[in-house]
Amino acid sequence: MKALLNKSDFIGLEERVNLCAGGETPMLKSHFGAMNQFALDKSQGERARDLEAQKVESARMKCGRLFGVEKDDITFLSSASEGINNVAHGLKWKMGDNVVIVDVEFPSGILPWTRLCSQGVEVRIVRHKNWFIDIEDIAAQIDDRTRVVALSHVSMFTGQRMDVSSISQLVRSSNALFLRDATHAAGGSSGGCKPCGYHGK
Repeated sequence: MKALLNKSDFIGLEERVNLCAGGETPMLKSHFGAMNQFALDKSQGERARDLEAQKVESARMKCGRLFGVEKDDITFLSSASEGINNVAHGLKWKMGDNVVIVDVEFPSGILPWTRLCSQGVEVRIVRHKNWFIDIEDIAAQIDDRTRVVALSHVSMFTGQRMDVSSISQLVRSSNALFLRDATHAAGGSSGGCKPCGYHGK
């Protein structure tokens, strides 16, 4: 299999092999240039705001092409964790509502939902079977009071790549929303893109 990038394009891989791509990924050497340019732009005072806006628009267009959506559907947050919290605390919840999550999630994909328990929201946790999440087990937890099904496209614990097309169809057949954390499926978590895919019906 041909690699998308050469090993020499990354920082710190001269004498090691990194097997933690689901958690902390080495940055690209090209990031040095991007950070240096940001410092140069930022030092130009008021003009820096326009330069930053141009960079943001360019990045939104590129991310839109990457994920097959319009640039206006792209926004940037500090992390996927921030996106998950925005959804968890931005919806209007009613007592008896429930959220379906899995037990092999990054902690920030679990904790925001547990804080909703004080509002009478039930958090339904799908347990792994020998470190594998079965879609049928997710389906079994969804009912007419499910508001959100939230999971990672790729688990940082197991590396399992979820069949998001099938899960999306499953969720769309209910009244729930599908929140997909695509961080570990989008090419890196340290200094890379951190999209939080929020899909309505």
